[in-house]
Amino acid sequence: MQTHLTWETYEYEHKARSSDWFWGLGIIAIAGVILATFLGNFLFGLVIGIGAVALGLHALRHPKIIQYEIQERGVRIDDTLFPYRTLESFWVDERVLPNRLLLKSQKMFMPHIIVPLADVSADDVRDILLDYLDEEEVHETFSDRIVELAGF
Repeated sequence: MQTHLTWETYEYEHKARSSDWFWGLGIIAIAGVILATFLGNFLFGLVIGIGAVALGLHALRHPKIIQYEIQERGVRIDDTLFPYRTLESFWVDERVLPNRLLLKSQKMFMPHIIVPLADVSADDVRDILLDYLDEEEVHETFSDRIVELAGF
């Protein structure tokens, strides 16, 4: 199996959270739990509480370094291979830094795969992937942008 291109970068850009951010999360979560309880929806209150704890723990976590590879069989992200037969198209977004590779997948629960290119040339990535996939302009989804704005 021939590897065309390999690089490493952090899985996401870590943003340090102040104690005010955690206080705000806690206040919003407690208000949500109280409101859900007041309305008689205890299960939703529990979901809000668990979600707030999970969000807080994720905010404390530092990103790990991920290895990316473009191979003959597909695109590998760490230990997961995305074969070309499961991918529809790609787009290299050069409007943001670092540049991003957006892969359009046939999978229902993961329709877009976003890969940061870090110090890899966008032209090199494009030249390699054109041998395997169609280039089709794809944009990040609304939920991807919301997650990015929230710093995750």
